[in-house]
Amino acid sequence: MSDDDVLKPGAIQIVLEKIIFNYSLIIVNAEVRNTDLSKVIDQRRLRISHDRIYAPHEFENFFMETGDFLTFIGCVIIKKSLWDEREKGKYFGSSFIHVGVIFQKPFPADILVIAEPYLEIRYGNAEWSPRAFEIWLFKWPQLIWSFANMPDEAKKRVTPKEAYLYYLRIMLYRAKGGYSINEYRKFIEPKLKSKRDKFILQMIARTPGILLNFAGLFYYSFICTKTGLGLIDMRNSKFYYKNYFKNIFARK
Repeated sequence: MSDDDVLKPGAIQIVLEKIIFNYSLIIVNAEVRNTDLSKVIDQRRLRISHDRIYAPHEFENFFMETGDFLTFIGCVIIKKSLWDEREKGKYFGSSFIHVGVIFQKPFPADILVIAEPYLEIRYGNAEWSPRAFEIWLFKWPQLIWSFANMPDEAKKRVTPKEAYLYYLRIMLYRAKGGYSINEYRKFIEPKLKSKRDKFILQMIARTPGILLNFAGLFYYSFICTKTGLGLIDMRNSKFYYKNYFKNIFARK
């Protein structure tokens, strides 16, 4: 594997069985577990129950339906010859070179998506977590919207072009401890023209994080309950009340 995620029994065998059909690309579904892999948080990252084959003319559908999941490089099996012949240099620094390689142009043969989650993603300890604000609100949208071969409507299905203008999303990053006045000044302020946006996004950056963390806990507990990923983010935050008061007492 590419990091500390885990292959489930049968994963290698099923890929070996499918490779003989000469697919350009194979994508393997995954489940998400906590950091010690003892608890399943999300049973299927791709909400499909049966294997799906995308013909070359269905490349746009493949992009819309799997683009978000493909941020996880561990799910990708690609022909080496196709990887070698595709442009890679322009995607250096994007944090997702493999996504650039995959979506820069359609593949010559079919793509297979395996529905069974043969991979276990360990959630909550990614090495880039401190850079998550920059990655998800700037690098990821910039990459997705760089694909000239995809229509805007398809790209919107994967991520908004200006994700930093979605106030609720910014509030959640504040609640997770990833957004402050420093991030506002470094990443957002230079891009803003609207006085309204400047005022609101500055106010979010200055709002006590512990208050927004409480709101985030409520939101992921009772409103957005599809997975437990949001709750983990809230509880890992420096603004989670247990972490917040622990840090205060530790400084005294």
